[in-house]
Amino acid sequence: MKKDFEGFQLSCLERMKRLVIFYDKFGIVYGKSKHGLAYTTGGMSDLDKEITVFDDSVVQCYSRIDNLDKMPEGYLVSHVSNSTPLIRRKYFNFVSVLTFRKELIEEINSAISDLKSLISFVCTNHAAYGSNCGKTYLPYNQQSKLLITSRKLETFNGIAEKILPKMYLPSRVESVFKMKYANPRIVESINKNTITNILIT
Repeated sequence: MKKDFEGFQLSCLERMKRLVIFYDKFGIVYGKSKHGLAYTTGGMSDLDKEITVFDDSVVQCYSRIDNLDKMPEGYLVSHVSNSTPLIRRKYFNFVSVLTFRKELIEEINSAISDLKSLISFVCTNHAAYGSNCGKTYLPYNQQSKLLITSRKLETFNGIAEKILPKMYLPSRVESVFKMKYANPRIVESINKNTITNILIT
């Protein structure tokens, strides 16, 4: 049993490490989307051109990062040439380029799977701790209970019905910048990786 617990702990630790790496890479997207994410969609060379192939499409997410300790690991540094209109570094100095291909979807699904597993572990662990009246020994008998009751689910649905109709969901996203990157490492990374984080100098 000791080996089983040690193996389970290592498995949970690996999931947490993967989630940390995922959030570090996609921090701009998830962080800014909470209170306003500026982004453009389309192809790499012509953002206003209609893209008909899913693997050729990208999303460029814009942000401003002033502290070096908040930079994601492995970010690249470059300048933008032929930006129309000229990008104002007063507002944006960092771009995350997401390339839509199956690898990106698989990476997102993997992170969701890890997150669900950890949430289930934490909730079950706390429920067992409560069942034992705060004692750390294993419970002799624990009956499974639904963490979310039908009454709670009804409450959540009621909240969603009030909030969702008032959310601003634009029917069309206007392209803001038409950009070409001068650094060949940027182009190679965009063509190869699911996300490329770029500091604009």
